Amino acid sequence: PALADRLPWSPWVLPAIGIPAISLIMMALLWICAAKPRLAIGTLMAASLAISIDITLPVPATMELLATGRGQRVFMQAPGGSLLFDAGSADQIDGGARLIRRSLWRSGRNRIDWIVLSHAHLDHYSAVPGLLETDSIAGLIVDRTFQDDPAGAAIIQMARRHGVQIHRVKDGDQLTIGPWRLRIISAADGTPPAVPLSLNDRSVVVAIRGPCGTALIPGDAEAARLAASRSSGPIDLVVLPHHGSMMDGVGEWVALLAPEQVFAARPGPLPRATIEQLAHSGIESVPGNRSGATLTEQGLPFSAPLPMMPTATALPLRTLEGWRRWWIRPRHGFGPCTGSAIPMAVST
Repeated sequence: PALADRLPWSPWVLPAIGIPAISLIMMALLWICAAKPRLAIGTLMAASLAISIDITLPVPATMELLATGRGQRVFMQAPGGSLLFDAGSADQIDGGARLIRRSLWRSGRNRIDWIVLSHAHLDHYSAVPGLLETDSIAGLIVDRTFQDDPAGAAIIQMARRHGVQIHRVKDGDQLTIGPWRLRIISAADGTPPAVPLSLNDRSVVVAIRGPCGTALIPGDAEAARLAASRSSGPIDLVVLPHHGSMMDGVGEWVALLAPEQVFAARPGPLPRATIEQLAHSGIESVPGNRSGATLTEQGLPFSAPLPMMPTATALPLRTLEGWRRWWIRPRHGFGPCTGSAIPMAVST
């Protein structure tokens, strides 16, 4: 199962045709083994009907904060395309890649059209290597400083090796991905700033408009980046910066956006100071990573539980898995990451 899960069409080696159709096909195989061809033909006809129904049914447009634990993944899908903002989890063995592929399979997809990586921190990119290995990504969107970090350089190098498109953005860029319209509110452009910025403050801040409405996602932007990327609302969905951590000005920043719904990519409760700041904006509840949250095409938020490995279980496994999981392929033979393979060592 572990090997099969790394193949395309994960989490199972099956096309995304829906669980009813797959169940009927398996039943038909059983009828064939039982030497009952008529029942097998009838079951296969029913499977064909299930496949046709699954194909013709429209894919609902959703913006979904996937349950990750300690990390962030905002998944947007509609009939015309799919988009993922960040792809990481620091307390999943594979960085959350399998959970992302499972979400894709449930929505009838095998690949993500584009992934926007806000910055090169592990809890925002750790699923990307696993997704690249299973051909689950068509393109990456990063800013012009993403590969200045060793981990970012490793991701870019791996993406190029797998033939994945890479698009670099700067302030003010506007992109169209199927039904989604992206506007880059803030992105590092590579020129040295007057005051050195932390990696968090180099996060890409993106405004998105799609079938579900409008959303603003700031990655791990801190006070300096928020002050440079102020925008006005009203807006349908805002993901709190830096997982809802307390910082100066976050209440005023959210108040200007006047959001209908606020998500926090955080497994536990928000800090009391953040709650108090949001209360001044009339925001009383913030769904988080523990159960996941979704904004539907009708704009009605609801929570849907998704499986998540507890941190206490995942961290020891991740420690044991680390050196076994990440391998480089030199020209002769195989070898684990070493000090000479700085990008992969940093990724581990």
